[in-house]
Amino acid sequence: MSLLTDLPGEDLSPPILASDQVVIVRGGRTYLGDANLTWPGSAAASVTQPDTGAVARPVTGKVLETLSVWDFWVAPATDATAMLRLFAATGRSGIIPAGDYVVSGQIDWPSLGQVIRGEGRTKTRILINSPPAGAQAIFNVLAGEPSTQFEDIGFYFAQPDTSVRANLNVYPPAIQYNAAPRGRVSRIRTQGGTRGVVLVGNCGGFTSQGHESSCFVTNMEMDGCLDSVRIQAPHFWPFGLTTNQQQIFYDDSCYGVHSGRCDDLKISDGIVFAGRAFRFYRSASGSTFGTITGQDFDNFGGLFVEAGNIVVAGFVTTLGNTSKRHITQSGGVLTLAAPYIRTDAVPLNGSCISLTGGHLSLAGGTIDSRNADSRALLVQGSAATFDVVGTSILLDPARDYSSAQIYIADCAGGTVAGVSATPPTTGSGSFAAVAADRAVVFNGNRHSGRGIDIGGNYLLPLFLDNYSGGTRDFIGSVGSGPVRRKRFTGTADASGNYSVAHGIANADQRLLGVQAYCKSASGTAQPIILTSVTDTTATFSGAVASSPVRVLISYGDELHAW
Repeated sequence: MSLLTDLPGEDLSPPILASDQVVIVRGGRTYLGDANLTWPGSAAASVTQPDTGAVARPVTGKVLETLSVWDFWVAPATDATAMLRLFAATGRSGIIPAGDYVVSGQIDWPSLGQVIRGEGRTKTRILINSPPAGAQAIFNVLAGEPSTQFEDIGFYFAQPDTSVRANLNVYPPAIQYNAAPRGRVSRIRTQGGTRGVVLVGNCGGFTSQGHESSCFVTNMEMDGCLDSVRIQAPHFWPFGLTTNQQQIFYDDSCYGVHSGRCDDLKISDGIVFAGRAFRFYRSASGSTFGTITGQDFDNFGGLFVEAGNIVVAGFVTTLGNTSKRHITQSGGVLTLAAPYIRTDAVPLNGSCISLTGGHLSLAGGTIDSRNADSRALLVQGSAATFDVVGTSILLDPARDYSSAQIYIADCAGGTVAGVSATPPTTGSGSFAAVAADRAVVFNGNRHSGRGIDIGGNYLLPLFLDNYSGGTRDFIGSVGSGPVRRKRFTGTADASGNYSVAHGIANADQRLLGVQAYCKSASGTAQPIILTSVTDTTATFSGAVASSPVRVLISYGDELHAW
């Protein structure tokens, strides 16, 4: 048996004899066959696989089937930059065998559809020990299509052990595609860099599968893509970072995905444990529309929507840090479908979701605030609109919550329908609060023991068929329309009189009807007498002394003249 190998300087003696078996080692791959030689003579060796139907093939052709970076070995072996450049320039597919490859400069890859494979992201390691001068990227993919694909390769950037961002080495991206559509990265790792994978210009059709990354600014970044971009099973986690370095990875300048213009972005089945998970913004090229499914925003929440149209479905977001928030929206259209939003620390500004602009649609799902004094939703943008439908708000029944779960400081309009909140036992806290006279509809919500707080004599909010078990309850007529109702509970004084501050602006010109009862000595409902209604107060008499009182006031939106 004879050995053919591609290792530099390897002695290929003894000579191959006819009918020998040949082991060919090339680029980490091993081939076994029979060498059929005419000896002595000038005929080339051939290889025949020991399988039925196999044919004899020249050894040269067999070896050249797989291109290896080691085919371009250039001294010194301590720096692989030159050999990688020669390897890339061929435009052919090939392998980078397991090993450490120190790179000190930019490697340009032509977009000729080649596939470059390593032997595992922790085995084929590209080592960048200091920032290369003038480099646009470590692997820089030139314009054109179909673009280059990289598989099973790791990029490892040297960093000092520091918790101060300014002390980090600043590197170019590990991989950058430049107007190079249909690229792909599979099972790669980008560890300790500044930016991981960057798509510049139209890189539509790009796919990322199983990208592990612990970069300090962006781990996946795109702007200018005009076709679908798929990010499948991303794992953005502090891989290989020291305890000090992790503090930088967790700060507000570190993003998992950072997206400007991207048409049809699809992110699925991933986890992000970085300071800010995803940011969608408007660049000079435009904004993003796309979908996110099966995503875990772990510990830091961190979904930021400033522009675009984003649908996030079937996802989990958890929070264990008081300087973070689950979801922050200042623009665009954001649809949240069936989320599980869990809070184990009081979020930034006390809110799981903050809405200051754009439109938010929250459908179903659960907001779990049993472990922290937090509110579910804060709306405080004069142009913001929202719809919250069918969501469950889980609360600790023994906790005193300092804010209403749905707090509307200002908005352009919204709907809260079919939402439920855990009733209190020994605890307290409101279901909702409206602090501005805005067109907000509360319809069919269930929040027993938790009221709706109205901040003034407002005309625009509409309350229809909500149930709070008598705690600052607002119950509307069947269906929608101009008729509104308010229900009040209280206790008559020792003289059988009762008054209520109804909070209905211009009540004397909007009043449609009043029903009032007290509890009689026998326990039956006994009507009491309405004596006057002013713009602020309704007054009653004729109740049983110190008895419970129930009042229902019906009123309309329009003013009427007497």
